[in-house]
Amino acid sequence: MAGNSNSGRPRKSDEEKKRDGTFRPDRSAAAYAEKDANKVITGLFFSEVPVPSLPLDEYGKATYEKWARLLIDQGKLTSVTAAHCESLGLIDMRINQKVTSGKVPTADDMKQRTSVIRMLGVAENAPVIAGKAKNRFEGAGFSNSRSSPFRLRPLRSSGSGEL
Repeated sequence: MAGNSNSGRPRKSDEEKKRDGTFRPDRSAAAYAEKDANKVITGLFFSEVPVPSLPLDEYGKATYEKWARLLIDQGKLTSVTAAHCESLGLIDMRINQKVTSGKVPTADDMKQRTSVIRMLGVAENAPVIAGKAKNRFEGAGFSNSRSSPFRLRPLRSSGSGEL
C-alpha cells in the first residue's frame, strides 16, 4: 500500500490527488493526521534518565543512557521506552562480552538489537537526507545507442541498376 511508513514511497499530497482525480476525504492528509494522533502515547514522560532496573555493566549502561538521552531530547522517554532502552543495553552488553572474548555475535543477537532500535522509533520522524530517490527501472528498456554492432556490406551494383 502506497504511503505507509514501510513501503518506501511517500504519500501523494492532497493537491496531487485532486489534480489526478483520486482524492478521497477519508484518505486525506487531515484524516491520516487524525489517525496518527490516536497512536500518540499519553502518560508519564521522564525528564531525566531513570536508573535502570536491570543489572548492566559499564558498556550496557552507556548504551542505555545514550538511547535514553536521545529519547528525552525528542520527548519520547516513557516507562515503556525506558524498558526498551534497558533491553537494548542488555543486548549490547551481551554482544560486547562475546566480542571481547573473541567470539562472533550471533545473528539472533543482531536481529534482537535491530528490532529494539526499531521499536524505540528514534529516527521515524527524521528528515530524509538522501538525494532524489533513484528509479530502479531507469536502465531498463531499449538502448539509447543508435549504432548497431552489426555492419551491413554495401551493395555493389553491376552498373546496370539490377541487384
